[in-house]
Amino acid sequence: MLLHRVAPEKYALDLSGEGARIAGGRWNPKMRPALYCSEHPSLALTETLPAFSLATLPVELCLVTITLPDDISVKLIGVDELPDDWNLFPHPASTVSLGREWLDQGRYAALKVPSTMGPKGSCWNMVLNPVHQELQGKLAVIKERWELDNRIKSLLRTE
Repeated sequence: MLLHRVAPEKYALDLSGEGARIAGGRWNPKMRPALYCSEHPSLALTETLPAFSLATLPVELCLVTITLPDDISVKLIGVDELPDDWNLFPHPASTVSLGREWLDQGRYAALKVPSTMGPKGSCWNMVLNPVHQELQGKLAVIKERWELDNRIKSLLRTE
């Protein structure tokens, strides 16, 4: 299975889930590590952009492709199981609670969830539990620089 992340070069190879542990996220509470990934590189970039203002978006981003075993345990949260407020920002307590339950149970290495960046159920993210025993020593990583498209770079230029 291939998953993708886009991150500033400084954090590209950090697969510890530390950023999500510190800040919390849509599918994890603060103080619980989680590694947010996407099924496609372009979705990974789209998911990354809201984390930055245009003034602070790093121009030097990296695409991280993570290869993990196809047989890892995955809990799916289907579109029919989503709380009504699942796609709101800031992240609602309802989705954080679902993620906390997934982490607390420890039964699944990954949580497959719809992305808020596309029509409901059309694109998917995977949240990995980086401390789950199924993932220990089983992640292969490739990091490559992602040169942003000039149209995005033009948004970053100050006149």
